[in-house]
Amino acid sequence: MNNSSETEPQSFSAKVIIGAAYMVGTRFFVRLLGLFSVTILARVLTPEDFGVFATAALVLAFFALIKDVGVSESIIKSENTSKADLDTLWTLSFSLSVCTSILLIVFSGVIADFLKEPKLVDVLRLMAAVPILDCCYSPASSLNVKNFRFGQEFILKSTDKLVRVLAVIGLALTLRSYWALVYGALLASIFGAVVSQIAYPYLPRITLVNRDKFTSFALLAYLRGLARYVANSVDELVVRASENNALFGIYHVSKDLTRVLVIELIAPVGYALLPALVKLGDDAERFSLALQNTISVYLLATIAISFGIIAVSDDLVLLMLGPQWTEAAYFLSLVAIGGACTSLGDINQNIFISRDGAKLAAAFATARAITFVVACLLAGLFWGPAAVAVAFSVSSVAVLMIELLYIFKSIGLGILGFKYLVRPLIAGGIMLISLQYLPDVTMLPLVVALGIKAGTGALTYGVAIFLLWWVSGKPKGGEHTLIERLPSRLRKILLY
Repeated sequence: MNNSSETEPQSFSAKVIIGAAYMVGTRFFVRLLGLFSVTILARVLTPEDFGVFATAALVLAFFALIKDVGVSESIIKSENTSKADLDTLWTLSFSLSVCTSILLIVFSGVIADFLKEPKLVDVLRLMAAVPILDCCYSPASSLNVKNFRFGQEFILKSTDKLVRVLAVIGLALTLRSYWALVYGALLASIFGAVVSQIAYPYLPRITLVNRDKFTSFALLAYLRGLARYVANSVDELVVRASENNALFGIYHVSKDLTRVLVIELIAPVGYALLPALVKLGDDAERFSLALQNTISVYLLATIAISFGIIAVSDDLVLLMLGPQWTEAAYFLSLVAIGGACTSLGDINQNIFISRDGAKLAAAFATARAITFVVACLLAGLFWGPAAVAVAFSVSSVAVLMIELLYIFKSIGLGILGFKYLVRPLIAGGIMLISLQYLPDVTMLPLVVALGIKAGTGALTYGVAIFLLWWVSGKPKGGEHTLIERLPSRLRKILLY
């Protein structure tokens, strides 16, 4: 019995790691396509084109909060999801989506006047169709994650993204304006709905029969969504309010690269984590052990990715986007850590929710949003866009530390939980220093130079992490969990 109970946290950790690996693999393939798309679009469209579309996307995201009732979280968290539950959630979402679209159309002129961008009127009126189109999605993705069918999720997401990328690139090469991005967003919603219906056919029925079951959670989901939007977007809103479309387009693309290279590779951990932790039930010991392993793994990955991007930001932007976007490298180096910490904050939200802490999750999300607003507004008023980027990252780190401290205290670790942060930070520092002393590779082709830097950084980080873990006595944690996933012969060499 003891052996069984000891291995159960590992089995759940394994589910999280395997699920996260599938989700990261899915996101990696999807974002590889996204990187290809960005590389093409950046050479066809101008920073001003991206600025117009990014402004419209920020406005759409704000209005879309009206329809955010936490459908995916409700499905994953619910022990048994009936057809009536799905129909109730769909009815709530559809009703609010219609309101969202109407408000976008009605206020498009006012918003364009306020932002002093007349092009937004037609863009917003066309993009008002997106919230309603999104209601045509089936709950296929949420059900896949709920039931640990991550292989099916990989196929679903990858197929969806492939068609989206091809459509947007085709439109960009044809139209050569921001309208390519607008039409691409519409086509993406249409095709995404079609793919999800093929994967899991779902014909909704208008009903609110189970509304009492979800009303409280939906209100808290709305509050979390609003707070998440503010925290993730306030820096862009501040820059947009004070700068022209071209500079805002550069800042937005740097933030978008952070999403592609950092956030989208880390966020799947939280998506895979929620169903696993929910299934742990009320067993505090199992929950604690599984959670410690998972937090350790995501800290290892986050620091490696964000520090690596800072080290190669100049070459990365020049290779991916071209010389007209060189300013984006500076902003990318400033927001990389902030983007990573924000993504970890989203994972923490899932940790809170998994323990029936929807109110706690909303409270932390609100505190995060208020902190970001104050920091970014002050930076924008007194110092400018670069200071806003720094304020975004500093605020992200500070809030993340507070959230982690709360989580560590809740599982009995307290401040000792930060031991999982020490080795990755030291290894990350060693990686940055090693790249500073790397022989000059500027004479080589850019792609070769970037490959050498990235490979050297990854190797240095991996070796440093392993040696630090070995010197520390090979403790349980992220390193041990990852090594357990290796082939048996290699695993035996590293562990013994």
